[in-house]
Amino acid sequence: MGLLQLIECRSTLVVAPAAIIQQWKSEIAKSCRNGKVSVYEYKGIRREGFISPWRLAKFDVILVSYEMLTNELVWVQAEARKAS
Repeated sequence: MGLLQLIECRSTLVVAPAAIIQQWKSEIAKSCRNGKVSVYEYKGIRREGFISPWRLAKFDVILVSYEMLTNELVWVQAEARKAS
């Protein structure tokens, strides 16, 4: 069994329908001073490549759509089948 390394993270994960992800970004920008809250929109491993948990932990808010999480789960399951 491998070692488990915990990452200290104070990020907020927002999972929402794709149709309102931009609204979330807009509302955060309106409600917070510029540069005070870092926001990252996760667009998937196929589009961005692997994003390390350490990199994600540096953001205050991470936005992702339900649809993207579903696509990622399907991709991970397919990769697991290939490996076995």
